[in-house]
Amino acid sequence: MPSKILEKLQKLARLARCPAATKGEKINAATMLIKIGRKNGVDLAGYGDLLAKVSAPESKSPVSPPTPYSEQFNPRPVLHVMPSGRYKGKTFDEIYQLDPDYLAWVRKAYRTKGKIRKDILTFLNSKQRSI
Repeated sequence: MPSKILEKLQKLARLARCPAATKGEKINAATMLIKIGRKNGVDLAGYGDLLAKVSAPESKSPVSPPTPYSEQFNPRPVLHVMPSGRYKGKTFDEIYQLDPDYLAWVRKAYRTKGKIRKDILTFLNSKQRSI
């Protein structure tokens, strides 16, 4: 076997055992060592600790259950309290009962941007569907 391959295997073994290397670097180095070793017919018996590191990775964190179908299309929470203005601190329902045109006006106002505008639109659409 060429000395370059032995040098490469030794370098990968040092990296895989290096305490300063990240977990990913260690696993990648051990994997490459095994691939190169097998490809070139090297006896990997002396690298048992690295073989175990690659063949039996640590358990991963539990997988969360899939997102329900209904939440896939409205994943972000809707703001239900007016953050500023005449009705600051009141819920959209309270404002709608007091002054339904106010929410439509705020939504169209030139300074109203982003989340509040979208949340008011969502609220008004839900009210129209329920009527």
